[in-house]
Order: sequence, then C-alpha cells, then structure tokens
Amino acid sequence: MAFSPPIHATDLSSGVCILSPPSASYRAAADRLRAVLEKILFSSVEVLPDDATNIRGRHVLALGNLMDSAFLKTLYFRAYDLTDRAWPGRSSAWPRTLKAGVWPHSRGAGW
Repeated sequence: MAFSPPIHATDLSSGVCILSPPSASYRAAADRLRAVLEKILFSSVEVLPDDATNIRGRHVLALGNLMDSAFLKTLYFRAYDLTDRAWPGRSSAWPRTLKAGVWPHSRGAGW
C-alpha cells in the first residue's frame, strides 16, 4: 500500500493578512480571527478591506463570498473559487486553499 506524501507546515514567514468586506459583522469576525491568529502565530496579522492592493507575498484569509467581497468576486469570475450565497449555504463556511502562483494575482497584477 502506498502512503501519501508527508504533511508539511505552511511557511508563514511572509506574513498573513485578513481581507474583510466592509460590513460591521465581517469586520467583527475579522478582528476576532486576528486576535486568535496573533496568539497562535506570535506575530501581527493585519485586517484589510477586501479591495486592498497591498497583499503581495502574504498569505490571505478572505472573508465573504461572491456577493459581498470584491476579492472573492474576482476569484469567482475567474473560476478559482465558486463560493456564492447559494453554496455552501446560509450560515455556513467553507475554507479554501489556493496555491501561490496558481491564480493571477499572486504574482502582482493588482493585488
């Protein structure tokens, strides 16, 4: 029986930021998430508006969906993420991972 490749920790030395839509509920969730991440990572995590242009090189946690996030709307229309209000459903969350270099904005060009 073949074994899967070993799991490696993600290198977070380039930094982490959270992109949040402008609503108060998303901003509150982003602030709570930031507090938890800063305790775990022992480094600062910046919360930015979801149309931020200064995320280059950092890992991004984007909150929202097609309907309320400019960042995720870009991913949606380029078929990199298909989260909208219908899926995964109301009051649901679904984490996604996109490998750096796979999607257009990871190497510049706007974000």
